[in-house]
Amino acid sequence: MPAGTITLTNNSTTVTGSGTSFTSELKANDFIVVVVGGVTYTLGVQSVSSATGVTLTTAYGGPTASGLAWTALPNAALVGISAQTAADTAKAIRGLNLDKANWQQVYSTSGSITVSLPDGSQYSGPSWNSIATTLSGKTDKSQNLNDLASPSGALFNLITARTPGTVRNDLGVNYNNAAANPGGGVYRLFMVDASGRQYITRRFNVLAKASSATAFSYDWVGDGAAAYAGYPGCSVMGESGNSADFKVGVEALTNQKVSGFIHNTRTTDLSVWLTFIVIGMKA
Repeated sequence: MPAGTITLTNNSTTVTGSGTSFTSELKANDFIVVVVGGVTYTLGVQSVSSATGVTLTTAYGGPTASGLAWTALPNAALVGISAQTAADTAKAIRGLNLDKANWQQVYSTSGSITVSLPDGSQYSGPSWNSIATTLSGKTDKSQNLNDLASPSGALFNLITARTPGTVRNDLGVNYNNAAANPGGGVYRLFMVDASGRQYITRRFNVLAKASSATAFSYDWVGDGAAAYAGYPGCSVMGESGNSADFKVGVEALTNQKVSGFIHNTRTTDLSVWLTFIVIGMKA
């Protein structure tokens, strides 16, 4: 804060100092900044006549007051502040104009657009008009149902082009041979009803060794079915051209698999077809 205090008189260009050093602290075109009654005044200096006398370029318009603290503001500083304010204002206006141009593109332009970002970089992408055109009707369920029902629709063609065997395989209920003759060889059938009950029918061949007990095991979870919530009901049947010469016995049953032995009393190996029927609540 400069030395001394000043006195200002309403409608006068004369500033009188007390204990001031105007000749060393002010020069023509500088400014005196002072607060009178809570209002800040910035007063231009026309000339400095003495250490205690200054003439203003324009008469002071506030109330007469004395003993006022004051601040000297060099002309260059005020010019710099004004220039920076002008530059900031111009930058803000340019940003607003840029933002307006970007939004006009987003709303009204078709196809791809390029918008300018505040850091000077650019971004390219589809306009809202383009997105709306692309998505038109895509989420309309009535259109999708029409597509499904119409022989010319893509969904209709996709479904009707699949064979029954392919569909069964997708659903996990396929077997290896024709549905019309499932007893002719290896097959599997997995089904789950609306109550959660799972049905498994599985058939495969086991070579029972001569005069011995040959172990068998069927892991339906590993075969593609689901585990049961508890021990399921399970039936195991064996078929061969020499049914009197062997017996099938179940040794262990869990919610995932069944295992046991085929007791072959023949002195030669025997081909036995095992059929498993498993029913219970799916886990």
